[in-house]
Amino acid sequence: NGILTLATPIEDSNLPDSGTIIWGRLMDGNEAWIADLDVGAEGSGAALELAGVIVYQGGIVRITAAVLTLA
Repeated sequence: NGILTLATPIEDSNLPDSGTIIWGRLMDGNEAWIADLDVGAEGSGAALELAGVIVYQGGIVRITAAVLTLA
């Protein structure tokens, strides 16, 4: 029905650089590419909205839940 719900936490604990996240990559369980998405802060209208878009080298990004709706 055009909705993908992610319920398993996703974590990357080895961020290579500091900066502002402006895009993200959606991959399947076999790490095959599905789509690249623009990223913005909550309420920005970006395809992928995060509570915080500024990250620091060696930091952790954890996505605990997500819903992707195809328009």
